[in-house]
Amino acid sequence: FELEERASVEKTPEKYWSYIDSRAIFAKKFLSGQDVVVDLGCGEGYIANILKPYCQKIIGVDYSQKALNVAREKYGLDVLQSSCDLIDFPDESFDKAIFFEIMEHLTIVQAKRAIDKIHKILKPGGMVIGSTPIRSGGPSNPNTYSHIYEYSEPELREMFKGFKTIDIDGTFFIAKK
Repeated sequence: FELEERASVEKTPEKYWSYIDSRAIFAKKFLSGQDVVVDLGCGEGYIANILKPYCQKIIGVDYSQKALNVAREKYGLDVLQSSCDLIDFPDESFDKAIFFEIMEHLTIVQAKRAIDKIHKILKPGGMVIGSTPIRSGGPSNPNTYSHIYEYSEPELREMFKGFKTIDIDGTFFIAKK
């Protein structure tokens, strides 16, 4: 049994797959065949692979080279190794950014830097399609070993204040540039 911080297609317990699949189902509603998409924190590329037919191009980004090797070999995805707060794409390169279950694994400073980078690489009118646990009260006290900080709804809105709008539905959110 090998413990890893990242989700693994082969090692994730089956009870979590319906939630993982719900992310792809949610994202598909916002994609068009002309979209150029970046999937930040793509891991092994499971969701990016599902979304690939619904956009013109999708590029996966993850800090784990091991995960990216799986994404490339298993799904044939275009991938780039980088932490999401250090991404370096040309300004206005993407129509959409996928940002599922990443913010809670970053420090507040890293998350803000990642959101600022995403804003920079999105085209005008572009959007972030994401999810993160939303706490309903009290201070952040994550009970998952790899979560650093979990946001309240007002805190999440504050993190995306550079965007025109942010809509939150449960753990899912859409932020429009």
